Amino acid sequence: MNNDILVIEDNGEMQDLLRLLLEQEGYHIISAATAGEGIAILRTRPEVILILLDLTLPDMKSDEFLSAVKTERILENTPIMFFSAVPRLKQMKLPQGVVGVIQKPFKIPDFIKTIGEFRTAPTTMRQNLFTKKSHEKRVG
Repeated sequence: MNNDILVIEDNGEMQDLLRLLLEQEGYHIISAATAGEGIAILRTRPEVILILLDLTLPDMKSDEFLSAVKTERILENTPIMFFSAVPRLKQMKLPQGVVGVIQKPFKIPDFIKTIGEFRTAPTTMRQNLFTKKSHEKRVG
């Protein structure tokens, strides 16, 4: 089973922390410091099971990232979780393809539980998220 998670986060220390936490849980982490770098990685490794996307990246906004990957049809069914310290992140209406949010700062056990719950969700449930126009599933 593929365990690749793409972490798009411009803070190197946060990338290192996420790598440490998630690799201990059996995931393989691919890191990108910008949305553009993340898109380039997805072009060559579209098999990632989840994208953790920081909302405050230096090169593009989250909606621009979502539009770019949709336009290029890079990730037809690859779920995305927003990951940010943006205030009121959990109250946001989530765009199609975004399965949840993780609010920074986070408690490590809650973070691991959120990722684990997503991973154990039936594949059909995860794929069904992409057939709706919008949804408001909250995690974290």
